[in-house]
Amino acid sequence: MAVDELSDDEALAMKEALRLSRAGDIGAAGRIFHTVIKSNNQNPSIFWIIGNEHSNHRMHEKAIAYFRRAIELDERCMPAWGCLGRDLMDLGRWDEAEVALRRRLELGESANHYVFLAMVLLEQSRHEDAISCCERALQLNDHQVDALTMQGFAYSLLGFHEKAVEACRRAIALDDQYDDAHTCLGVVLSRANQLDEASNAFQRALDINPQYAPAYREFGKLQHLKGDPALAESYLRSADELDREQGINGDGRNIDLG
Repeated sequence: MAVDELSDDEALAMKEALRLSRAGDIGAAGRIFHTVIKSNNQNPSIFWIIGNEHSNHRMHEKAIAYFRRAIELDERCMPAWGCLGRDLMDLGRWDEAEVALRRRLELGESANHYVFLAMVLLEQSRHEDAISCCERALQLNDHQVDALTMQGFAYSLLGFHEKAVEACRRAIALDDQYDDAHTCLGVVLSRANQLDEASNAFQRALDINPQYAPAYREFGKLQHLKGDPALAESYLRSADELDREQGINGDGRNIDLG
């Protein structure tokens, strides 16, 4: 996404800062970011992009401060509201996240942000509302795989196991290589006490992505249900190790300055 109202020097500086940030040096990137802010402190795009980079390094409180500054400069700054909602989710601040995501959706509907809102509503045990958000996401984009997996998870929590499995299988039909869809299928099958099928789903997720921590974690929980605590601990330990190794978010929230 291009940043408006930047001089050529500022644009070059921002590109260099982003390069450093993605190389892991957020400190050096931050020094350049502050230089740009000194010369141009009224551009909301600068603040939400800087916030996004801090978010990618899991520096959520700093990221939130930058997003809020962008919103102070432009209350209708959609990217800032969306990113703010995501970081509040990462911190488990569900009520605040809901406010931010609803404001983002008021400014412009987005299938992805309906899915994020569904995640928040699930954390608040508002399962029917979460399903409604997923349905709206699918109306906007009938290939939104995450909406189907989230819908499946919500149906599972309500005890509608057949609907849950159907939603997850629809997601897999759209993208058989999506590790999260297979993991979600495993979870809903496990809740339906179909343990062998659940095991196959988790194994499929790990065949696709051997570095996928959530699949290891859910597979570990399943092994406890199947009465194998040693194997369960092995999977859970692998999940914890992967979480530590994958210290920077890999959620694709990178910005292209052109």
